[in-house]
Amino acid sequence: MANMNDIAKMAGVSLGTVSNVLNNSAIVREALQKRVHDAVQATGYQPSQLARGLRRVKTNVIGMIIPDIMNPFFPAVVRGAEDVAFSNGHRLILCNTDNDHSKELVHLNELRTYLPAGLIVIPSNFSDLTAQAESYRQAGTGVVCIDRLPKNWSGDTVTADNEAGAYNATRYLLHMRHTRLYAAHEWLLKETGEPRAHAGDLLPLLQLLPRASDAKSRTRDGSWNCRPCLDD
Repeated sequence: MANMNDIAKMAGVSLGTVSNVLNNSAIVREALQKRVHDAVQATGYQPSQLARGLRRVKTNVIGMIIPDIMNPFFPAVVRGAEDVAFSNGHRLILCNTDNDHSKELVHLNELRTYLPAGLIVIPSNFSDLTAQAESYRQAGTGVVCIDRLPKNWSGDTVTADNEAGAYNATRYLLHMRHTRLYAAHEWLLKETGEPRAHAGDLLPLLQLLPRASDAKSRTRDGSWNCRPCLDD
């Protein structure tokens, strides 16, 4: 496998010139640039991202941790993150936690050894990432939580108001006189374990239905079940 010394010998330039050309870290005459690039192409040289990361104390890697790759929502989020990362010269490493905080902590500790440029986390349920996030920040790595908020989180977030959205959607369906409503959800608890704000507000509305509705709900172990929401 070719290295920078091989490139320098083939191009007839110094090792510093090769480094400046490949890292675009200094102005190099066009003729020398061409000789270096020709040598790189001839040898098939690939720079070591790990070695670059050790020199810069940071790689072009962005870590992304999600709770459940089988959840239809998360792959679209991952695809969007990967597209943006790739277009900006970064590469994404994906980790799946299965909604298990202990597994999440293992991924957080191991990803740190990759010297990532950034970290994107969709936290597991009842997660607390305060200590880990602070460790990343001290190393100069940005941390963003999306979709869910872990306990005591005060960092950057990208979230939607899912509670208000579900509440308004249900109100609309009831206003349109729909009588068989289905709810696909995990459970009506926030990640902190507190009741969701609008969960109780919906009950008086549902009582107005003239007939029973069914609810499809997901249990804490991840399995799905269907049960009557209201009795006749």
